[in-house]
This record gives sequence, C-alpha cells and structure tokens, in this order.
Amino acid sequence: MVKVSTENLRRAKFFSAETRSADKNETDPAPKHVHLADQAVEKLYIAMIVKTFFQRFQHLENWPLYCIENIARQIRQMSNQSVAFTIKRKRMKKLLISLMAVLLTATQGWALAFTFSDKDFLGGASWGTLTLSATASDTLQATYSASGAAIIPAGSQVTGFGFNFSSGSLVAVTNPLANDFVGDRDDLNWIKLNNLSSIPQPTNGDEFNPPVTKGMYAFGATEGNANNYSPPGIKPGEFDVFFLHFGNLGTGFSLLTADLSQFVTLTGIRLQSLPNNINGGSLFLAGRASNGDGGGQDVIPEPSTLILLGAGLAGLGFWRRKKNA
Repeated sequence: MVKVSTENLRRAKFFSAETRSADKNETDPAPKHVHLADQAVEKLYIAMIVKTFFQRFQHLENWPLYCIENIARQIRQMSNQSVAFTIKRKRMKKLLISLMAVLLTATQGWALAFTFSDKDFLGGASWGTLTLSATASDTLQATYSASGAAIIPAGSQVTGFGFNFSSGSLVAVTNPLANDFVGDRDDLNWIKLNNLSSIPQPTNGDEFNPPVTKGMYAFGATEGNANNYSPPGIKPGEFDVFFLHFGNLGTGFSLLTADLSQFVTLTGIRLQSLPNNINGGSLFLAGRASNGDGGGQDVIPEPSTLILLGAGLAGLGFWRRKKNA
C-alpha cells in the first residue's frame, strides 16, 4: 500500500465521511467545497500510486501493462477498504481508461537502449540492457537490467561501465536515494572511474565497424573503487539505477531536448565472477544500440513525459466539469 502521512489520512477520512453522509441525505447535501476536497484527496492518493508503480516497473520492457494492472488493483483495495475514499465504479472505469490511454499512446520522451553480447560466448545471447534517459539538462539516468540466470552464468556480476560522449565531460556519478526505485540494488555505490587504464579491451570489439577498442572509452562508472573494477555488482535478474552528471555541455545545450543517439557515442559493461572457460572469468563488452551497432535512439515512454500528459488530461477533465457546472 502507498504510505501517506497521518494528517493526510485524517483529512481524507473526514472528507470521505462527509461526502458519504451527503450521498445518503440528498435533501441536506454536503457543501460543495467538501466534495472538491474529497476529490482532491483522491487525486493525491492516485498520483502517489501512479508514481510508485512507474518507479517499480519502468525498467521492464512491458512496464505500461504492469503499471495499469497494479494501479487498478491498488485503487480497488483502497476503495473496498474505505481507508480514505470510495471511488464509484463508473468513475474508476473512466480513470483507468484515461491512465491506459496515457501509458499506451505516449510517443514523446526519448531513451537510448544498449544490449551487450559476444558471438563467441553464450551463443551471442544478450547479457543485459542499459537504458539511458535524460532527467535534467545536464543529467542522464542509467538503468542496467541483467539477463536472468537461465541465460547468463548464475554468479556473474556487472561491476562497471564505460562511456564516451560527443561533447561535454562526465563530472560525477551519483546514486538514487534508498527506495526511490523499488527492487533495485540500494547497496551498490556507483562512482566515477578515475583510472581509465583499468578498462579492458572489449572482447566483442571486432564485431563492430569500425572495431571498438579500449582507447575509445573516455569515461567510466564503477562500484565503490574509483581506480578499478571489482565486485560487488549487478547479478543475473537484477537491475540498478545511477545518474551521470555532465559539465561543459555548451551554452543552450540540454540533454532533455538533445538527440541522445548523437550524444552517447559508446557504452560498455565490465563482467566479472564468470566461469574460467569464459575468457578466463571476465569480459568487457561494447554496447549495441537496440536498432543496430553503435548508435540509434528508440521511442520509449518516459515517466516524466507520461506525468505531463496525465496532468494535461486531468486539466481537460477539470475544465469540462467546470464548464458543465
């Protein structure tokens, strides 16, 4: 269940009680401001629910469907228990239809996805996916999702990353607050890699045209040790999130509006704790954009874009209600 403050819960119970009392006594309805406050509390709860499930499922390929299913379940539970409000079935249906429309028809919000594979190992299967999206004019969110243990060795760990960019410089790597992303590895501490000589030669570099070499990597991120790659890391079936902060991007340049496929020119992952028969127990793999080698940008609905679209739909609904009144 979504957590709320005691004061908000008290107010929600009060407004809901007043509204339900008014519904039973049509000759003496509750004041209009009570109904509006009740609806405001409902919207607050719903906004919190939506935010929670965006964070929980956005790393999954079919996250919109997971969001809709779990948002619906959460709202039904809260409504049935009468914890803070009761949403009438007709209104709940309209709400879910609106959320479905926002989640499934959003076409803005760019993200860049890279996969990592080597034809000489695991039959060329992907070890995982790195998704990069802009969260501020000078910040990228990086989300790495490792493939499951049915595909990659159970003990394998992704202990770091390599990057290159068309402009600017990577000045810092930071981590989200605990519980900002439900299910991620809060115990991992990603920092900027200072010792670039610790980046190995990509074992799949010869599969690119032109070939990718270690000297092409200008920046890196690592777990805990700024001078080298070493465990712990992201294990099979897990995901984690960190942020890349940039400087010297130039006047007027913003990652929020930039073509990320032109900005991010190279990615790579460091894999360790592998069986010895896989390159002696470790790999460094260059990333392939999901639509080909080296670059390319996919249209992925981003939570920030969806929230803006949802706000727009809510505004239209409010305007229509006010007009009808």
